[in-house]
Amino acid sequence: MIKGYSSWVRKDRSTLGGGVALCFKNSLRVVVLDTPIPADLEVIIWKVYGDKDIGILCVGCYRHPSPGTALIDYLLTNLDRLMTDHHCNFVIILGDLNQRGIQHSFDSLLAVFNLQNYVTFPTHRSGSSIDPVVTDLPSHEIQCSSMGPWESADWCKLQNSLEQTDWESVLQGDVDQQVEQFTETLLSVQNRWVPHKQHRTKATDQPWFGPQCCTASNDKYRAWRRYKRHPTRHNRTLLRAATARLVTTQAWAREQWEECLRRKLRGGNVGSKQWWGLVKDAQGEAHESSIPPLIQTDGTTVHLTKDKVDLLAQHFARKMTVPDPTRAPPSLPVVAGGRLTSFSCLRRRFEPPFLRWRRVRQWALTGAKAYADDVTVSVSFAPGDETSTISRLNTILHRLEIWGQRWQVSFAPHKTQLLVVSRTRHDIRLFFDGAFLTPSRELKILGVTYDDKLTFKPHIMQLARTAAGQLASLRRISWLLDNRGRELLYKAQIRSSLEYSCLAWGGAAPSHIVVLDKVQRRAERIIWDGQ
Repeated sequence: MIKGYSSWVRKDRSTLGGGVALCFKNSLRVVVLDTPIPADLEVIIWKVYGDKDIGILCVGCYRHPSPGTALIDYLLTNLDRLMTDHHCNFVIILGDLNQRGIQHSFDSLLAVFNLQNYVTFPTHRSGSSIDPVVTDLPSHEIQCSSMGPWESADWCKLQNSLEQTDWESVLQGDVDQQVEQFTETLLSVQNRWVPHKQHRTKATDQPWFGPQCCTASNDKYRAWRRYKRHPTRHNRTLLRAATARLVTTQAWAREQWEECLRRKLRGGNVGSKQWWGLVKDAQGEAHESSIPPLIQTDGTTVHLTKDKVDLLAQHFARKMTVPDPTRAPPSLPVVAGGRLTSFSCLRRRFEPPFLRWRRVRQWALTGAKAYADDVTVSVSFAPGDETSTISRLNTILHRLEIWGQRWQVSFAPHKTQLLVVSRTRHDIRLFFDGAFLTPSRELKILGVTYDDKLTFKPHIMQLARTAAGQLASLRRISWLLDNRGRELLYKAQIRSSLEYSCLAWGGAAPSHIVVLDKVQRRAERIIWDGQ
C-alpha cells in the first residue's frame, strides 16, 4: 500500500494477459463502478466526482497485442451509455492499449468521440507509443509535465540536504516571498541530486529536431567513426542499425511536430484559432496575453491591452489605404441605359448594418472599406504537359498582379496557397507578386479540405471530430428531451454539418467513410437508448 493512496483495486486473471490494478489519492472522491464487462477484457471503470455529483468517467485497461479490436469495439458501443448512466461530462481512457497494431481502429475511436491523445512520445524501447492517455477534456485544463529520471536520484543525499537546510532563514518575508524562496530551495536540491540533461539547439536545426533525434544522430556518428577506423562487417551492421534508428526517429519527430502545429493552426476542439494559440502558448493560462509589449513611434513601450488595441487599430488603418487615392479609377463598361444622378447616404445608418451582416467587427474599422474576395484558379493537365501548364498559370497570376495595380489592390502572397493533386511528384514553380508559391499538402476551399492525394481523409476526420463534440452536447441534455426531440436536434445541428458539400467528398474510400458511419451509429445510440 502506498502512503496517501487507497488500497489496490484489482482485476486479476490467470489466462493471457496480466490483469489491471488501480489505486488513487485519498483526497479524491472516487467510486469504482460495478458495470458488466466482457470476461475477455481487462478493464476497470471508475468515476471521479466533481461538483454536484457530475464527474469524469475513467477507464483503465490493458489490451494484449494479439486479441484484436474487441476493447475498442466495446468502448465505441458503450462509452456514451456509461457516461449517461453515471452522469459524467468527460472521459479519460488510459492504460497499455498496444494501439500500434490497430492504429486505424484507435484513430476511429479518437475521431468518433473527439478525444485527444496526450502521450506523443515513445513509451517502448522499440520507439513506439503504446501507453496512451486520451480524453475529451478542454486542452486548457490539461497540464503535461515531464517526470524526469527520478529512479536514478540519490534519495538519501536529497533527504539529508533538506534536513540540513535552515528553513527559518529561507521562510522570511511575506507569503509570496516565502513561496518563491521555498521553490528555489527545492529546485536547487533537485538539480543537485536528480540527474538531468539540457538539450541545446543550433540555429540550423529543424524545429522538430529534439532530444531523441539528437541522441540518435550522435549514436549514428559514433557508429560511423567506429566503422571508419575499423571497417569490419560487424561495425557495418552496427552503422546500418544506427542509421535505421535515426531515420525512424526523425520521421516520428517530424510527424509529431507537424501534428502539433496542425492542431494549433486548425483550432481543434476549442474554438477559434486565436484562442487555441493563446491557450497553447500560455500553457493553460487563459488570462495571459500572447501580444508582446509594443513600441510606439515616439519610442515608448505599450503594455496595457487597451493601448495595444488602439495602437494596432491605428497601424491597420494606415495600411488599409490605396497608394494613390487621387488617381481616377478605371472606367467601367456601360451595361445599363439609365444613369444614377444623385445619391445620398447617412453614414451612421448605412455603415453598421451593411458591415454587420458581412461579419466585420465594428470596433475594428474607422470607416467602410472594400476588399477583393478570394479567388481560386484550377487547371488540370496530363503527364508531360507540366511546362505549358506552369507557363499558363504564371500568365494568369501575372494578369492578377496587373489587375491589382490597376485597381490599387494589394495582395498577400504569403497567404496564397498552391495544391498539386497528383500521385507523382511534379516540380511546379509558380510566382505571384514577386514571391515563390510553396506547394502545401492540404487546401481548404469553401469549408472542404482537399489533400494532395484527393483522399479527403483530413476533411472526413475533421467532420467526425466536429460532430463528436456536438454529439457530446446532445448527450448531456438528452435526459431533457424525448426521442423525437433528440432526433430533431440531431438532424438540425449535427447531420446538416456532416452532409455539407457531400457531393465533393462523397467518393472517398470506404475506409474513410466508415468513420462517419460510426458517428451515425453513436448518434443512434444516444437518440434511442434513452427511451
